[in-house]
Amino acid sequence: MALSAGQEASLELAALAINLSKNCRCCELMKESNKLSIIIRNGLRNQDPLIMKLLRNLAEQTPPQILYDSADTMAEILSKSNSSDFVNQCIEIAAFFKPEKLDLTAWLRKSQIFSWIKQFFNKFLTESDKKFEGNKFKLYRSRIFKTCYLISNFFPV
Repeated sequence: MALSAGQEASLELAALAINLSKNCRCCELMKESNKLSIIIRNGLRNQDPLIMKLLRNLAEQTPPQILYDSADTMAEILSKSNSSDFVNQCIEIAAFFKPEKLDLTAWLRKSQIFSWIKQFFNKFLTESDKKFEGNKFKLYRSRIFKTCYLISNFFPV
């Protein structure tokens, strides 16, 4: 599928923003921006994994309060999402939440992550019966392991 010029420009801008969000100073400037709530709202409404990746980078430094404020909305949308990329990014964001600021157990219940994982495994098993190529198998397997690893961070031993 070929991308139009507008789509390519949008992807390039998203990639630039994601890369800038890895820099501590840029990250702080983005957090101080009064546009962060709009970015969060658009990322959640459109279930956009690229916006969520940017937000994950921001959360990696220190999650801004506005992400905690949006956690319930994120959990509601996760419970209905079919996008594995979006769900993985949201789980990665939640992995940076501080337990003293958010009840992670309640968040996991509300987001129905475990139901999503069960559904994901069922889809994986059904599709694997169709003998799919090695690379696709590795991609699914790595997503499953990554998701399980991130969720395991919620329950330290």
